[in-house]
Amino acid sequence: MYKILYGIIAYCLIIGTSALAVEFSADTVTQGMGENRGKIYYKNDTTHRSEAMGMIHITKDPYVYTLVENTKKYTVQNLDELRKQNPMADYGNIEKMITRNNLRKIGTEELQGYKCVIYEGQIDIGTEHPPVPTKIWYSKKLQIPVRHEMEMDPPMGKIVTQLENITREKLESSLFDIPAGYEQVNSMQEAMGMGSFQMPSMGNQENGQAPSAEDMEQMMEQMQDMMKQMQE
Repeated sequence: MYKILYGIIAYCLIIGTSALAVEFSADTVTQGMGENRGKIYYKNDTTHRSEAMGMIHITKDPYVYTLVENTKKYTVQNLDELRKQNPMADYGNIEKMITRNNLRKIGTEELQGYKCVIYEGQIDIGTEHPPVPTKIWYSKKLQIPVRHEMEMDPPMGKIVTQLENITREKLESSLFDIPAGYEQVNSMQEAMGMGSFQMPSMGNQENGQAPSAEDMEQMMEQMQDMMKQMQE
């Protein structure tokens, strides 16, 4: 289950980029499970940061640091290990992702002052979930999507993320350091202060059985409660 959530968050916050991307910051607006606003900072292809839903993700290849702001705790994960567990962790290069998933070009549109090529198709987010219908507005200049939409199963529904207030600027290296006062822990459950919290069963994975609507609804309610606690 955490693989699914990691994949969704990773893609929706646009954690990855490519070697040709310019250095910039931008606001992110994600709509789906309510509206969530965040921020991204791109230093280069190996160093970037995203902030949303009470979490900070700092990537300094080969590691990803996930910080939980209200508990002042963080985890460290190796990108190579994540790539073995979850295909979303390997979506740092959007053009390769487009090719790998056979997304088709359906048009062009200018968004936020950047010319975008629109691609549509289905994205693989891991063995625990079928491919997800996806549409992206890809900026060749920025080398990332300025907007993307994912059609998740109910009750999640459509998740839409768009960049706003894109600012090309020199970023301070300190943005990509772990702030003072944070404690490293071994799991996201511990970092979130969840104690003995357990996710509901998400179906019979060995037999490929999809989670029930009741499982999905329960999971969403628990995730929403958790996000509220993190933002308090």
